Amino acid sequence: MSPYSVPTRIPRAARRGTALVASLIVVMVVATLGATLIQVSNAITRRQMTVIDTKRAFYVSEAGISEAFLAIHQGKSGNIAAPDEPAVFGDGVYWVEAETDPTGRITLRSTGLVGRGRFSLSVVVERQINPVATLGIFSDEDLVVGEDTIVDGYDSSLGAFESQLDTSYSFDTTGAGAVLTSNQDVILEGSLLPLPLVGSPTGTRIFGDSSPGPRCVTSIGSGAVVTGATAPRRERYQAGEVELPPNSTTDTIDHGGRSPVVLTGPDVGYASITIQSGSTLVLQGPATVVVQSIELADGAQLEIDGSNGPVRLFVTESLNFASGSNVSSVTRDPRDFSTFVTSANWFRDGPQMFELMPPGSEPDPVSPVHIQADGEYCGYLYAPYSRVVLPSSLRFFGAVAALELDVEPGARISFDAALASADINQLGLPQLISWRIVDLPPQPIVKSGLGPNTYLQQQGVTPVPSSDAAIEGFVKVVYRDLSGQVQEYTGDKGSMDWSQVTQVVTQKWSTTLGGL
Repeated sequence: MSPYSVPTRIPRAARRGTALVASLIVVMVVATLGATLIQVSNAITRRQMTVIDTKRAFYVSEAGISEAFLAIHQGKSGNIAAPDEPAVFGDGVYWVEAETDPTGRITLRSTGLVGRGRFSLSVVVERQINPVATLGIFSDEDLVVGEDTIVDGYDSSLGAFESQLDTSYSFDTTGAGAVLTSNQDVILEGSLLPLPLVGSPTGTRIFGDSSPGPRCVTSIGSGAVVTGATAPRRERYQAGEVELPPNSTTDTIDHGGRSPVVLTGPDVGYASITIQSGSTLVLQGPATVVVQSIELADGAQLEIDGSNGPVRLFVTESLNFASGSNVSSVTRDPRDFSTFVTSANWFRDGPQMFELMPPGSEPDPVSPVHIQADGEYCGYLYAPYSRVVLPSSLRFFGAVAALELDVEPGARISFDAALASADINQLGLPQLISWRIVDLPPQPIVKSGLGPNTYLQQQGVTPVPSSDAAIEGFVKVVYRDLSGQVQEYTGDKGSMDWSQVTQVVTQKWSTTLGGL
């Protein structure tokens, strides 16, 4: 082509619409990017909302665990609501499934749902652990165990002590289960006799654990044996206050007749009880006895009858079971009897305890607790302000906690592990054993992509209030009303006027009225 030739020009009509096509392409690209960004933003928002809902579902499932804890503390099973009729909590729902294994431990599985969030927690707890009774034979100060003493343990919920004996020994013992605990040292005095032969009952034997306080030791004398652990505890135990039933009576009992004195009823109070030689005092359950001082003279007898219910004895000043008196139990079940000595008007001066007296008076060197009786004490003894001596003449089944505890040489003590879950005035919340996250249960409400409230509305189900969601609907309760009187109610929990209750003495729950 010649350099001087004129280029061919495209006619103007042929170029019409080119810019429009380009603009449309740009608009389509921008629209596509915008739609993509919107979808990404919506996905991020949904993910964030799901994360938030899952976190809220976690809190709801924890609320279910808390409600189940309270239910177990009240004596219920721990089952709360159900998947097809869950409990409402805020704008979420939950239910808790409880399962008890042969050891008595309870597995709680709580599932919480909020919006798109789902969460399941599982915990293992032990029912109503008594913080004192788990300590077994406990002393706040040094625990001194005399020569040739035998300490073992058993579980009365599994049967009598005799049914749990280890027959490989030539003397009556379970060969296990002892629990000695102190906030200071545990001192096991050596044998008065030569080293014992295998199977012989001579020599101090602790068939279980001895746990001194933090940075303290278990001192084991010559011939003494501890079959379990002797490591010190990590923390000291702080004795708790006893909730004392009201008692303003000035009535007294001074009995010396042949016919026994029988005390029974939910609310019994006396200024003093004295039982003379040859006479008998029967405490017949269910009974709560409050007395300032109680004394058994030489030859007097105390019989505990828990056949129809437990006996609770509260002593506000002094307890004196003289040498030659006798203590016995009809049921021989330590869960049926407990003694609480609440006197705090004592102080220590060297090896002796003295009672606080008015100015100018001489202190009396006598502990508020003096036990030299024979027979069998089957029960729980709580004396956090007293020095207690367990005599060799009294066979002891149960648990004891004292400011200072001495065990006389040759004594026989068997700790009852069942007291840890017994209703003996010092109940604690269930003890947490383990905690973990578990898979969601394969329930329709969980698999549904809908929020729980929408799903339940479609099913025509109204969730139950959290406070009323325990499956136990019937209760038998003994309580004190606003006037301080002891009352009893058995029936539907919804018909019980809880506003009249100032103190619950005992309660039992069931899914059926006949179960009470």
